[in-house]
Amino acid sequence: MGLLVIIVVLLFAMGGVLLTSRSIARTIIATSSQSSTATAPSKTGQTKTTIALCTLSGPTIGVTIRVLSNATSPAVGARISGYDIAHRDGLQQVDPLPPETTNSTGWASLTDGGEGPYYLVLTYLGQNYTLSVPTSPLALTYVVYYYASGNVTTHIRHYA
Repeated sequence: MGLLVIIVVLLFAMGGVLLTSRSIARTIIATSSQSSTATAPSKTGQTKTTIALCTLSGPTIGVTIRVLSNATSPAVGARISGYDIAHRDGLQQVDPLPPETTNSTGWASLTDGGEGPYYLVLTYLGQNYTLSVPTSPLALTYVVYYYASGNVTTHIRHYA
């Protein structure tokens, strides 16, 4: 009976690792956490709980953003600034991003390889707009911001 309990606990723990591996492959941000819990009775009748936690964090390629003043016209000269938040050694670290300005086609690239989601401030025609942009390790996030409507489209392109 004791051997069966140990096998069940190990299977639950391994299942948690396998579950974590699958969820990491589908994550849309640069930091992902999953946990699994296995509970089994001990010889003394007490319940023992084991929790396994796995966090994956890695550098992203960055964010490329296009700002459109209406459905098709680029917003030239929009200023993009912000920061990303990484989790290293259990601590949260805020990393500022170098500011960029959209070019003649409305594009700006923030590709410094930060970790974690990007929190951006877009300044255009004297107004500030904030965007939270998901990122993923070894991926480039493409964002299109429609100034007139406030709509945002986001695509994450994985390169690994």
